[in-house]
Amino acid sequence: MVLPVLGILGNTSWGRGTFQKFYGDIEGAELRKFLILAFAFGLVIGSYWSMRVIKDGFFNQMVGVDFVPRAKILSVVLFSLVMFVFSNIVDYFKKHQLFLVVGAFYSLIFFGIAFADWMHLPELTIFPFNLIPGRVIGWAYYIGVESLGGILVSAVFWAFVLSTTTTSLGKKGFPIIYIGGQIGQLVGTTFVKQFVHKF
Repeated sequence: MVLPVLGILGNTSWGRGTFQKFYGDIEGAELRKFLILAFAFGLVIGSYWSMRVIKDGFFNQMVGVDFVPRAKILSVVLFSLVMFVFSNIVDYFKKHQLFLVVGAFYSLIFFGIAFADWMHLPELTIFPFNLIPGRVIGWAYYIGVESLGGILVSAVFWAFVLSTTTTSLGKKGFPIIYIGGQIGQLVGTTFVKQFVHKF
C-alpha cells in the first residue's frame, strides 16, 4: 500500500514540486527511489529503536543488572567477530542481496528469542550454556540488538544506498532518507508502546 503511494507521490507535479522546493531538482525516478529508500530506512530504524528501547529492561529481567558491564564487554568482542565475518562475506553478495541476507539473519535471531520467551522454554542446562548466568535469551537479545545497529543500520543499509547513488544526487536525496528514519523511529516506538499495553 505504501510503495504505490510513494510512487504516485513521486510522479505527481505537486509531489515533485514540493520536494524540489526543499531538496533541489530531482527527477521523478530518482525521487521515487529516495522515497522508497526512506520508507525502507524508516522500517529498519523503527524496528531497531523499538528493540533498543526495551533492551536493558529485558536483559535486567532475564539476567540481572549486575551483569550489564559484562554484557557490554561481551557485545564489543562479539561485534568485532561479527564484523570480521561480515567483511569476509561482503564480497560474495551483491549489495541488495547482502541487505536481505543480513536482515533475514537478524530476523531469525529475534523471532527465535521471541518464540523462546513466549513459549517459556526451559533454560538450557547442557554445557556450555549451564555456565552462563541468567537466561541465555537475555544475553542473545542484548548482543543481538547491539550488533544490529552497527551491522544492518550502519554498514549494510548505507553500503546499499551508496552503491545506487551518485554524490550529487546523494546531497539532494539523503535528507529524504534521514526524514524517513526519523518518522520510522517515532512510529515504531509508538507502535510498540501501544502493543505492549495490550498485554
